[in-house]
Amino acid sequence: MLKLKKKNSDFYGTQLLYDEHHYIKTSELKVFDTLFLIEFLRFKSLNLKVLKKIEENINKNRLFDKKSKLLLGMSGGIDSVALASILAESYSVSLAHCNFNLRGKESDEDEKFCESLAENMGLPIYIRSFDTAKISKQRGISIQMAARELRYQWFEELLKKHKLDRIVTAHHADDRIETFFINLTRGSGVKGLKGMESRNGNVVRPMLEISKKEIQVYAEKKKISFREDSSNKSDKYERNFLRHHIIPMFHKLNPSFDQTMIKSLNILKDENKIVQEYLSNLSKKLIIESDKGTKIRKKDLLKTDYPLSLLHQFLEPFGFNYSQMQSVLKNISDKGVSGKKFFSSTHEMTIGKEFIQIKRIGKKAKDRKLIKMSELKKSTVFKVESLNKFTLPKQNELVLREKDLQFPLKIRSRKDGDRFHPFGMKGTKLVSDFLKDEKVEAYERDQVKILENGNKDILWVIPYRSNERYRIEKNEKGKFIKLSWLE
Repeated sequence: MLKLKKKNSDFYGTQLLYDEHHYIKTSELKVFDTLFLIEFLRFKSLNLKVLKKIEENINKNRLFDKKSKLLLGMSGGIDSVALASILAESYSVSLAHCNFNLRGKESDEDEKFCESLAENMGLPIYIRSFDTAKISKQRGISIQMAARELRYQWFEELLKKHKLDRIVTAHHADDRIETFFINLTRGSGVKGLKGMESRNGNVVRPMLEISKKEIQVYAEKKKISFREDSSNKSDKYERNFLRHHIIPMFHKLNPSFDQTMIKSLNILKDENKIVQEYLSNLSKKLIIESDKGTKIRKKDLLKTDYPLSLLHQFLEPFGFNYSQMQSVLKNISDKGVSGKKFFSSTHEMTIGKEFIQIKRIGKKAKDRKLIKMSELKKSTVFKVESLNKFTLPKQNELVLREKDLQFPLKIRSRKDGDRFHPFGMKGTKLVSDFLKDEKVEAYERDQVKILENGNKDILWVIPYRSNERYRIEKNEKGKFIKLSWLE
């Protein structure tokens, strides 16, 4: 016997709900009612399965709680609309839609749909338009990468501005599988093959255990309206090609391919945690972190059993590719030329005598001009003191005759061809050669600043050596200026 109750709804005109006060024997139901009951129970079972998987993921990975304020990325597609309908039942949800202006009228219609959806659901929505193609060219990256950067950057801004707790995306199990194959074709280790995580900082993905098919059936039965992205049909994007042609072949080999892959990905995820724990302990011996960047000890790296694999783990997050890693290993194994540089889109790597140095590529610091003495005294890079008696300078200090200063002074980066007469030496020397002789690592040479006099003389290779031409004798009298370098 089943406990059931009929109630008006939009599901075939009625909906059957369990109720403790009503009982119906299945043998007393008419043919239509029996078919309806079977359909209802199947639908109810599916809904509960989807909701249970999502709730388990939320709780297991501590994605958020009932008090959390969520920002859901809303494309208008089936995945994000389905997730909005699920989360809105129990959580505080705001929507965020990006119009990337990549599909003309279709993009604008997506925006209108999302706006209407939010209004019908009674949810707040934030909408922003981007000239993605233009930004892609400016940054020298693919349109897909530009769209991703713009999306998450804006989401983070919304999080801070509106005091929200989590960015929620509608990525699902099929996305995880596709990402596995994309990373596999690009040559990835365990970290890349494990694919997406349910939580990455403020970004959470509650549907990672749900398949696309489950979402489609759920949306169909709930009669959810959504937008179709025409670009998803194009095979020019590698994700679509995998989705349309490669993954279906695996389904022919194994009808339960999705479930098998998710199990494998979860195993890889756990194994990656073991690898990361091992690397965390090893990195304490091999890596030095500072405000100047990251340094890897060459000798200690070569003593390990798997130097190339370790380089892959250390360098991949900085955007360096496998062939670069091989070249680095060959260089340090063969005791190659110190100073060799490698570049990723975001970082510069320099092989020094003792270390491999990685630093972020930033905008080159502008030269600073100090037009007169009052500007020098107000400078934020120097502490300036007037002296009536000469005192020997300490590290990071320079003492000059006041009359030797010729304005404007210039603080600038080292340039090729720079030459000066190092204090205590005979004759002039290239600054680059001087720094090499002083055993300054290659990656540090590019950071060296020069104090240039108004007559173009190099007064100081900061903080290593002053110019012999401006030597002051020990008992010399007069007015002096002491400069203390503060950076």
